[in-house]
Amino acid sequence: MNHELPNITSKIEDGGFVDLCFRITDRIDNADGSILLVAEGLHEERHLGLRVSLVTGMKPGVVNGEIDQGAFRRDAVTFQRLDERSDAFVSAVHELYGATDPNASMREQLVFTAIALAGDPAEVESQHLNFKLFHDDEDRHGEYCELFLHIDLPLGEVEIHEKDDEYRPNVLKSLLPRAGSWSFRCEQKDNVSLPPEYTFAQSFNYLNAANNSFYILTRPDGSYMQCGGGKDRCAVEMREVQDDGSYSHFVVGKVEGSSAAASIQMSAGEIQVLESEVLDRWDAIDLFKAYFAGEDTPEGYVLRPVEM
Repeated sequence: MNHELPNITSKIEDGGFVDLCFRITDRIDNADGSILLVAEGLHEERHLGLRVSLVTGMKPGVVNGEIDQGAFRRDAVTFQRLDERSDAFVSAVHELYGATDPNASMREQLVFTAIALAGDPAEVESQHLNFKLFHDDEDRHGEYCELFLHIDLPLGEVEIHEKDDEYRPNVLKSLLPRAGSWSFRCEQKDNVSLPPEYTFAQSFNYLNAANNSFYILTRPDGSYMQCGGGKDRCAVEMREVQDDGSYSHFVVGKVEGSSAAASIQMSAGEIQVLESEVLDRWDAIDLFKAYFAGEDTPEGYVLRPVEM
């Protein structure tokens, strides 16, 4: 693979859109069939880079000259922060868009709905693909924007093209961390998409005591809810952080249940709880949904304070 890095602005035409080009310098093929590309380039002697993830199973978006409405795919493409090269990428985009450099880190991940306008995603190894991307398509965060993404594995190139300069403010906003944002992670992934982009039911389908044995949902103030174990036997705990930095920790159990000792297996070993605190993924889903919505603990569950 040719790793000579291009100037990211080398394909911008005078007076045209800010279309950026990158060299693919690394590739990871994930077990689920998705591919993760490292895309790098140069701008005014700065080394830029980001990760681009593409799911498997997409189909051509245009059939007989018509858009196939069934070809849109949520969470199909993700831009991920690499390291300081991604922060330099954010600075460069601000500069090229005529905005003030925020001197800030790139958001850990930026998730898009996508449709393939040209090429067949099933033939990604041999074809040039052009995707239209939609971020925050329900505009829940005031970040709705559109971009084009070109992936050409045979040439080892990735290009990010503007759809329209009216989207520039939201593109810039979406590249930066949200102020006071929630975070969601699991044992296998530092950043898991939150609803509506990815539901808790989808996430907990991958709860596995052997190698993906916990999920942690953290509020902006540092309080969190965590689940540990497997789909059929798991425990849910909560930590409430106070303004002075102190905290209270609780284990969630069912109102009706035994107080006998029980254990739950995780990848790092066993945790000890009460039999009434042995839950399953469906309990965890209900608890996490309520927590994320700012609601009280659902009826039928009780909190047991514990010292940590």
